[in-house]
Amino acid sequence: MNERPAPPDLERVTQDIQALIDRLGSLTLVTLDAEGDPEPSYAPYLFQDGAFHLFISQLAPHTGHLETQARASVMLMADETQTAQIFARERLILRCSVDWPEGETSARVLDAMQERHGSVLRLLRRLPDFRLVRLNPHDGRYVAGFGKAFRLEGLRPVEWLSR
Repeated sequence: MNERPAPPDLERVTQDIQALIDRLGSLTLVTLDAEGDPEPSYAPYLFQDGAFHLFISQLAPHTGHLETQARASVMLMADETQTAQIFARERLILRCSVDWPEGETSARVLDAMQERHGSVLRLLRRLPDFRLVRLNPHDGRYVAGFGKAFRLEGLRPVEWLSR
């Protein structure tokens, strides 16, 4: 008789999620166009105060989508070249709401983003078409491998998805 394995330690899963976020510098962003069709893109991010902050150009289609839809999905994935089993690649998928920080909050985040991503931010901050957007995770899924999938509320694992 096959016994079901013991449920994973959710605190450890939370740490693994944070480690993935800390390890990566960009995310895959999926927005919806005016017809409701998904459009994938990517953006570098800064994770701060429980949210993903992106500094994006208004010339990019995803910026207009975020302005009109105020929601998006993001995916962060482990580097494919460092994945032992491509079918079990570590990934974090989140549905997010959108808001647009301004003023001191924006300056503080952009300073931290510049520290993380380098001097190119100094140039981008001077360009009139760039805006800071904050993606606030609501729910999603984290997959750490076969039999290691979790339903999330925010970034907190609340359910081990097993049979």
